[in-house]
Amino acid sequence: MRIKLSIFLLLFTAFASAQDTLSGAYSTLLLRQGTYVVRGSVSVDSSLTINPGVTVLFSENSTIVCSGSLNALGSADNRIIFQNADANGGSGLLIKSQNNDLPIQIRYVQFIGLSAAIRFDGGWTRKSVTISDCEFIGHKGASPVVSVLNPRYEAGLDNPRIPFNLERSVFTRNGSALYFEDLNSANLLVRVANNVFANNRITDFGVYNFSGNVLYGRADRSASPFSALIESNSFLQNFLVSVVGDTIVQRVSVGVFGNADSVQAVRNYWGENRLAVIQRSVYDFNTNYTAPRLIVEPFLDTPPFLSPTHIFRVCIVDRSSSQKLAACNLLDGGVSFNGKDVSEIHLYANKPLTSENAQVIFTWLDDSLLQKTSVLAASFRSTSDPNKIEIAIDTTDIDRFGKSRGYLTLQGFQGVNNETVPALFIGFETFLKEKYFLQKRADSLQFARQTVNAQFIGDSTKTPFTQPSFPLKRSRFFLVGAINLSSQLISDVRPLQQLVFPVSGINNSFIQAGFFGAIRWDVRVLKPLSTSLLIGYTYLRPTTRMKHSDTLPPFSNQFTSFMPRSSFQLVGAQAGLRGALLSNLSVLAGGALDYNLTPTTSIDQQTPSYNRYLFSYYAGLEVGLPGRGQLPACLVGIKWRRWLSTISVAGVSDITDLIELNTLFSLSRSGTTPKKSKK
Repeated sequence: MRIKLSIFLLLFTAFASAQDTLSGAYSTLLLRQGTYVVRGSVSVDSSLTINPGVTVLFSENSTIVCSGSLNALGSADNRIIFQNADANGGSGLLIKSQNNDLPIQIRYVQFIGLSAAIRFDGGWTRKSVTISDCEFIGHKGASPVVSVLNPRYEAGLDNPRIPFNLERSVFTRNGSALYFEDLNSANLLVRVANNVFANNRITDFGVYNFSGNVLYGRADRSASPFSALIESNSFLQNFLVSVVGDTIVQRVSVGVFGNADSVQAVRNYWGENRLAVIQRSVYDFNTNYTAPRLIVEPFLDTPPFLSPTHIFRVCIVDRSSSQKLAACNLLDGGVSFNGKDVSEIHLYANKPLTSENAQVIFTWLDDSLLQKTSVLAASFRSTSDPNKIEIAIDTTDIDRFGKSRGYLTLQGFQGVNNETVPALFIGFETFLKEKYFLQKRADSLQFARQTVNAQFIGDSTKTPFTQPSFPLKRSRFFLVGAINLSSQLISDVRPLQQLVFPVSGINNSFIQAGFFGAIRWDVRVLKPLSTSLLIGYTYLRPTTRMKHSDTLPPFSNQFTSFMPRSSFQLVGAQAGLRGALLSNLSVLAGGALDYNLTPTTSIDQQTPSYNRYLFSYYAGLEVGLPGRGQLPACLVGIKWRRWLSTISVAGVSDITDLIELNTLFSLSRSGTTPKKSKK
């Protein structure tokens, strides 16, 4: 019996150290050492084990499908490498099937140039998932580097609770890095902590949505005790780039959608300490009121020490003044970089780093508006601070470029264990905007490229314009204009007076139009809800109906002892709530307090016949018309408004109703106003 069992294991167990090609199906697979090429779909049913130092090359359309346990455990000084074997590359690892007793452990693994590094198929289960100390570099294609679909969940059954930990890993030079089908899954406890997301670029047609981020996923309301936690990560120089104009749409980081109230993303380092700037780089209810709120406070001023080694701050020293040019901020892309300005660059990291293979590369536009690159002569020196490196650039090398504007790339730095340190850019955002402007200008005016370059690049006194960007705003101002139709019902319950006035003296035509003008300020407070404050002027000409108790002929139904006004002028303030019903349809309600500029009637100029302060309430609907950004530039609406007891004479009361047709024009764009860039 033992002999038969041994033969069975030999038939279904491959000791891959004896081969260099992987293909077909395996029961268990052990990769001992060396380099292996994956061809086609390789399936492993029971156990996949990979020893430190192994290199796995994925050929075109190849993948390893793991239905059992996975143990890929490298070490800090002997990493496992998963890499594409050719230009097209393969798809990495696919985790599928249900195995509640088996773990997934991936540590110290480099994933390089694959179309998708790790995918968790729908309905999968495992005892636990740990992905730590890994590097995901230069992945190709539109798929996320790591995508996690929902594990199996059946109502009423004892479903497994799966801890999912992704920590201390680097994502750089990719598109979208990480996707979760449900961040609030009923049986998946997600923790993304102490990772670095740096220098990732997502390409699109210039439209920003939740998937245009390095980390994104859905979060719905559920009774699950689990809630995803995204903490102690660093997000640096991740951009959404338009494929149409080769220009940056905006910085990106985390995107969430769904009907949950909130998702936790606290104690992260965003490269900024201004809340408004951080919120513009995330996609949540501030961008789309139907999305959850992303909780980013409190946030970190410096990266956590436990995260992988990365540079987070850069200072540029002017060679003429030996002073720092601008704020030492890695993500400060608003300053144009001119090669002649710089003599030294000071770098600050969260851990010690080495510079043996480091380079400083200058990218600029030549006279034909073509992009050129050159490696600058530079020396790297350590300082008393082990986390700081100073770079001295040869000024004679800089002088070769004259006054060409461009940007710097600093790459090739490593940690003390040769781990990858993401490259960083200085002046990259401004360079792309200026390049876009110059090329559009040259095409539209049909200038010779050399002439355009001489005018806008060679002359430092010229200030090129930047392309407009449109980050969303949380509050907006509107200019309001309206016409109104109003009616009054006056009730006089007093006995017949000595002074009587003809009813024909009041407004009794069917239509008496007025107008309204105001400034309105809207502030969004919850996902579909915003408050509004309005200050304006109202002119009314109400159609008046009389109701009184006079029965003495010939006065009945013809005369009254109170003469109403034929017109009103009011100034006041309105405050209310505006809630979204559909994407462009909103309902609003609130109250108003007006000051009556015309409290007296024509027959009683001494004692006011009307109250000076008038209270009213209102309700209405508004429809947004499309604008330049993601928020409507114009609103149209209809509003009903009612005043009660505006008359100050005892025994006389009234009800005044108004129907108002509004048009609101936004005074705040859905983004910032285009500005000239600094020199």
